[in-house]
Amino acid sequence: MFTTSGLHVDQAPPLSIPMRFFGSAPLFMILGGMALAGWGAALLGYPLLGETVATVHLATLGWIAMVMFGAMYQMIPVLAGVPVPWLGLAPWVHGLMVAGVISLFVSIGMNGHRWFYITASLGLGGGVMLFLVPIAVALSQAPSRHPTVWAMRLAALCLLITLGFGAIFLGEYAHGFLPLDREAMVGSH
Repeated sequence: MFTTSGLHVDQAPPLSIPMRFFGSAPLFMILGGMALAGWGAALLGYPLLGETVATVHLATLGWIAMVMFGAMYQMIPVLAGVPVPWLGLAPWVHGLMVAGVISLFVSIGMNGHRWFYITASLGLGGGVMLFLVPIAVALSQAPSRHPTVWAMRLAALCLLITLGFGAIFLGEYAHGFLPLDREAMVGSH
């Protein structure tokens, strides 16, 4: 028999909050599959090729990040016992992430206009920050010492660090202002 002791299901957000993220994630994987079918084996042989970078980010940001964002909105209130504040920002987070991922794909994978780089930077940076601030507030107030809560805190910190690397890398990719070893940067990011 399933027990819900320790879970706070009464604090779960409206289903529309996580479902918007869960619903758009498969669309990015379909787009990634189409990119893989279109660009073929070249994607697997050249990790720094623009098309490869763009396709990888369809999977990591369009699929994995979207699912993780939706899951965090759902799990923090239920497992940690603290509601995520400012849930009204979730549609903005979703919209900014969708615009950012698509702009990143067009800018890097299809050699889009420089405005796509700016849109990708603002969309992804803004979306992640609008996600992280309420999540960090909720996780800092969580009374639960459950290992899953600690793992969510670590995941949020790692997301912030990865955002920093990604912002530097995207800026360098767009403007070439830093003499970076791309292979080392890819490994760090």
